[in-house]
Amino acid sequence: MSEIDAAIQATVEALKPLYHAVNQAEREAALAGTPENNRRQQAAQAADMRFWADPARYADLKRLHESGAATDPLQARQLKVSYLAAAGGLVNRPAAGRWLVERYFQPGNRVDWASHIAGATGEPLNVARFVAALAA
Repeated sequence: MSEIDAAIQATVEALKPLYHAVNQAEREAALAGTPENNRRQQAAQAADMRFWADPARYADLKRLHESGAATDPLQARQLKVSYLAAAGGLVNRPAAGRWLVERYFQPGNRVDWASHIAGATGEPLNVARFVAALAA
C-alpha cells in the first residue's frame, strides 16, 4: 500500500466513528432537544473539529498533497479534499482569522446571504468558480 493510500485509509477509518457520532448527536438533539442531547451534540462536534485541527494530520496531508505523488485522479482528489478539510489555508495564519472576523463575522445577519458572500469574497457566487473548484 502506498503512503498516500495509507494516509487516506487512516483518515477515513479515524473519521468514521466521529462522523457517525456527530450525525447521531445532531439527530437526537433535533428530535428531543434536551440539555443532555445538546451537550452530546456539542461534544461530538468538538471531537470532529479537534480531529481536523490536528497539526500533524494537516502537515502530513499537506506534504502528500504538495508532493504530486498521487497519480490516480480519484486518489488525488481524496487527498486534496482531506488536506483542505484539515484546515488548509487557516492553520497558523493570523491574517486569515482577521479576514474572517472583518469580512465574514462582523456583518453578521445585517445583510442577505448573497450580499454577505459577495462582501466577503469580493464577487457574487458564480458557476465558473464552482466548476473550477470541482475540476481542481
